[in-house]
Amino acid sequence: MNKKSYVKTFTLPNGKRKYVRAQTKEELDKKVLQLKLALNAGVDVSEKTSVSDFLDIWMDTYKRPRLRPSSMRALKSSVDLHIRPYFEGLDLSDVKPLHIQRFAVGESHLSRGTQSMLYAWLREFFNCAVENGLIIRSPVPRSLAPSGAARAEEQALTAEQARQLLDALEGMPQYTFVLLALTTGMRRGELLGLQWSDVDLVEGVIHVTHNMTVDAAGKGVVSNTPKSVAGERDIPLPPFTIEHLRSLKKTSLYVLPDKDGRALTNSRFVSWWEPVRRMIKRGVIGFPVHPHQLRHTYATNLVAAGLDPTAVRYLMGHSDIGITLQVYTHYNALERARSVKPQLTSAMPFLAGPAVQSGEG
Repeated sequence: MNKKSYVKTFTLPNGKRKYVRAQTKEELDKKVLQLKLALNAGVDVSEKTSVSDFLDIWMDTYKRPRLRPSSMRALKSSVDLHIRPYFEGLDLSDVKPLHIQRFAVGESHLSRGTQSMLYAWLREFFNCAVENGLIIRSPVPRSLAPSGAARAEEQALTAEQARQLLDALEGMPQYTFVLLALTTGMRRGELLGLQWSDVDLVEGVIHVTHNMTVDAAGKGVVSNTPKSVAGERDIPLPPFTIEHLRSLKKTSLYVLPDKDGRALTNSRFVSWWEPVRRMIKRGVIGFPVHPHQLRHTYATNLVAAGLDPTAVRYLMGHSDIGITLQVYTHYNALERARSVKPQLTSAMPFLAGPAVQSGEG
């Protein structure tokens, strides 16, 4: 026996008719109410837009004008790999919090940082759909939060570790990279794109105006613009770094050229840095270190020297002051821990000597 179905017809503001169907009277009433709410909110209910189609519109219209080509490719790759598969075949109006939860569970194996990034994009995407009158409200729950352990805080090298690292690399091409990273805090791409024309050894300043990026074909190319507007800056050099740069032979347009004299690309940098990894593995360098850690060390040293956040933000090329303040938060937390350590020890005298035993008799 066929189940009874309920149907109601609506005439939309554009004159088109829309049919609402349901299996029960209660379900029909609920769908009718949702339709009325959507119409009152200005949502165009005459045609449906799929999640997949609007993802393309969102990326091309809202994200592409604000992102570098390499960042845009990374966004599209992440969307196609992690987001799009979970909403294939769904219209925007069909997505419920349950679908978002299914997505969150499916991607819970990713790092906490990656999950946070995907959740931020998802919120931005559905909020954009709301703003364009395609849905009434975003289906992304406010309670949605990444799972897993947070990434360990970046640790700055101590002065002794920095000195040991430089001593171990003396005479190697990687020495120049490490010295510049430690004394300028420049990003890896900025250092790989650094040209001698950017270096003023008379004034002792580096003008950050170039950056190594990746073009549409996936090849390394030096851009005439830094990572962001804030990335274009002048960084003063300490005397030791000036003297080292003066001692180098200018055999190329670039300060850190590849073997053929061209700029060292990001992909080539991986093998170029391999001798440092081998030295760490053999114990020649007695502690782990990676390139970005050098930039973090520079930032931490600026904070320790008493520079205010505005100055640190400028020298680091941060577009967001919040990133700068994270360095201050981390540094201050470490300093507080160091300062209370002696007090904690003195507050526990029972740890200073042998235990006192008492007996009866």
